[in-house]
Amino acid sequence: MTCIFQEGVRFFTIMKYQIERTKRNFPAMWECGGGRTSGGEAMVIASPEGEKKTAIYVPASGNICNGDHALIPIEINDIVVIDSHSHGDHITTIYRITEIQEKEATLCKINEFSRGEWDADIEEKYIQVVNAAQRKSESYHCRSVYFANIFNK
Repeated sequence: MTCIFQEGVRFFTIMKYQIERTKRNFPAMWECGGGRTSGGEAMVIASPEGEKKTAIYVPASGNICNGDHALIPIEINDIVVIDSHSHGDHITTIYRITEIQEKEATLCKINEFSRGEWDADIEEKYIQVVNAAQRKSESYHCRSVYFANIFNK
């Protein structure tokens, strides 16, 4: 599933997100996104403790500019950070995966940054993943993985 973002849309408290299934039928989501001339969007995935997860697939070629960069298996309680910015003004939302069904995951908002401040104190363990999402959304024509361990054969 390629990341699809809508400019100017605020993120919801609870949302459904279409997921991928691996060849062995594990649920997975893509780290994806990147920057454009004056804005950008990105999504990164972390463990419940805010740590990097291991990607099972990283495309090496094709149309990956601001696209899908790392396929990451997901579990209940994993963290998904979605960042959108226009001219450096970020809206960053931290979600927790609360349910995984065959073709979608339910994401529940736990924090949101907009207008220069968080709606509630952010847990220290999420600072690195939030920074990665914000950097990725600013990375012009991003083609790189920002917050995942890459499995080496």
